[in-house]
Amino acid sequence: MSLVNQTIASRYTVLRRIGGGSFGEVFEAKELNSELTVAIKVEPITSLQQCLLYEAKVMKGLQGLIGVSRVRWSGCEGNYNLLVMDLLGSSLQRKFEGCQHALSTKNFVQISVQLTERLQAIHERCYLHRDIKPENFTMGLGRYRDLVYAIDFGLAKKYCDPKTGQHVPYRENKSLTGTARYASVNAHLGLEQSRRDDLEGLLYVLVYFLKGELPWMGVVARTKPEKYNKIMEKKMSTGIDSLCKGLPQEISTVFKYIKALRFEEAPDYAFIRSAFLKIAENQRIPLDYVFDWKPPSGPAVLPFKVQRRAKRLMGRRESMLSSYVSGDSEVSEERSSQHTATAAPPHITLEVRRAARGTEQVETVACSVF
Repeated sequence: MSLVNQTIASRYTVLRRIGGGSFGEVFEAKELNSELTVAIKVEPITSLQQCLLYEAKVMKGLQGLIGVSRVRWSGCEGNYNLLVMDLLGSSLQRKFEGCQHALSTKNFVQISVQLTERLQAIHERCYLHRDIKPENFTMGLGRYRDLVYAIDFGLAKKYCDPKTGQHVPYRENKSLTGTARYASVNAHLGLEQSRRDDLEGLLYVLVYFLKGELPWMGVVARTKPEKYNKIMEKKMSTGIDSLCKGLPQEISTVFKYIKALRFEEAPDYAFIRSAFLKIAENQRIPLDYVFDWKPPSGPAVLPFKVQRRAKRLMGRRESMLSSYVSGDSEVSEERSSQHTATAAPPHITLEVRRAARGTEQVETVACSVF
């Protein structure tokens, strides 16, 4: 699509394309009267899965929250659905890459606290985000450059009635919604998501920020359903202590707390924040909530473990590609991690049902996935 130099809603002139994905594209534009710079998210009305106008509705319901971009206009013009909002800065994924996959403890703690606060505020408006990943959180611009924003609410869903507070019922046999790399185990199992699942996704993101990788990164399969099942199996077989090995003890403590939450239980966000703040306190690192994104000194060298995994994965890809028949190709977790996962729910055993409803840790329960 080419919207550059066109006028949207008789108010905004499109300047340039700044991004895009499976949903459509994002453009930078300016308001004609005020010269205000904005972002315009564009989705063709011919898209099979249209969610942009729904996203605009969700964002309007979240207006006024710190760390949620202001919606300037939304609607349909010509062959496109459009969402005009404040322009934001780089995503946390881009920032992480710019730091050579090595965050300072100060930056990590400040990110952790702000992300917890964003999810708490969204949850208090009765919404779940349901697609937690580094690409869906960005930094602001100008005087808000040290403020973390939550974006991309196309998969968000209300988990309770705002008037009555009635929680959605527990359900099974649902398709996987979210990004497979960071999705909760319950989401993989096809269970109705609740607040605990957003927080579990957040902890996977934080472990990724600290280690630069997750055990299920690099999973290779011939089909997406097979890949999602392999990721789920790896998550379920990786204990919290193993996942958090070498990290501050507080990360493991928070992870165990989140995994013990019941389906309808309200998380103790203050406890989670205090645990993250304890990391800085233990290391005597003062927090001023001003980020320093300078990359570490020295050459940009990835940890040996990451390099080794990359080489191993490359060799495996070449081997698999040479053995596939024409028309087949492998589906790697890295290459498709940016897309929404949709897979048939696996069979759920009685033990998993009990764990999902109660406080047992699902990741330690064996289950059949076929």
